Amino acid sequence: LSCRFGLSDVPAYFDSTGTLHCISPQGPAGFAAVQIALGGDGDGDGDITRSSDTTVLFRAPPLVTAVSPAVGVAHVPTSVHVFGGNLVAGTACGVRTRAGTAELPGARVSSALTRCEVGPLAIGLHTLGAGLASADESVPLVLDSELPFPVMRAGEGATRVKPLVTDEGGGVVVEVDTGAVPDVLGVSCSFGTTTHVRTWHSRNVLNCAAPARAPGPTLLALSPEQSIARLGDGERFTYVSTAGPFEIVPMMTAASGGTLVTVTGDSLLNGAVSCLFDGKEVPASAGSGASWTCASPRTGPGFVPLHLVNHGTTVASSQVHAVAEASLTSSQPQYSVEDATIVRLQGEHLHARVACDLRYGQPSAVHFV
Repeated sequence: LSCRFGLSDVPAYFDSTGTLHCISPQGPAGFAAVQIALGGDGDGDGDITRSSDTTVLFRAPPLVTAVSPAVGVAHVPTSVHVFGGNLVAGTACGVRTRAGTAELPGARVSSALTRCEVGPLAIGLHTLGAGLASADESVPLVLDSELPFPVMRAGEGATRVKPLVTDEGGGVVVEVDTGAVPDVLGVSCSFGTTTHVRTWHSRNVLNCAAPARAPGPTLLALSPEQSIARLGDGERFTYVSTAGPFEIVPMMTAASGGTLVTVTGDSLLNGAVSCLFDGKEVPASAGSGASWTCASPRTGPGFVPLHLVNHGTTVASSQVHAVAEASLTSSQPQYSVEDATIVRLQGEHLHARVACDLRYGQPSAVHFV
């Protein structure tokens, strides 16, 4: 004895009451022709000598394999795609909130065996189940799976983005309130083209370390590792990296008589960096690479306090050993003592320890050491 469902033959058996049973192969729910073979010629080729044909309705259980939030547009709530097996067009799909409210009415499978498209949905956490309903909807919906997923409006993947402090890597730690995402484990942050950044989790708040770069607008997006779609359209924000100077070196005497100072560091913007020499602010000009140059005002040799200012905030303090050159303005013989002549020298940046050498025979050649 056997039953033939379409082109598939399955064995048949009787129970203790004499009722014949056949188990249909796995397949979509619906109507199928069943041919019951009551005998054969014994050669195993499937020949049927006596048969009874009928049509039965069997229900293959639906199978939900994945739930993918579909990104919404404008301020329209996001819909959901449900992937699985045995989902027939016209089959009802159910969506419930976390509190267990009723299924969304009117949801239907849009394409056979592949996708159950539900939406629009309210913002919040939902669970979804796929089941069967007859053509007259007399068969109630049966939830097959409960898979939690967040639903949010476009751009609401991050409800709050707040730059915090510069971390040791030179970037900025950004606090992201994920809003509708109840569990941030497995959610990562991406800044522009940088997709893998260090992330810390705390309840529904993520702390992401933005890459070290100059200040400017950066697109932040949240990406769940186990989901097909991104959560929201992303959030664009502007952050200012704290300046990180790590070297201040006097170079040479400037034409103005001061000292050129080279500052090397991270996140220093041209036009927003200045040097404060003993209370006198001097704008810095960009050099090569990550270096900036300040020319101190004319000053005497010695140590001069230096404060590096970025965006109006002092970010570093140091001292510069000014090496301004001495200059002679006049030299007048004063009087002679025994065989020597005292000469009065006048000029700028003449330190008390500066020595002079008057060479006999060359009265115009006065050298400062």
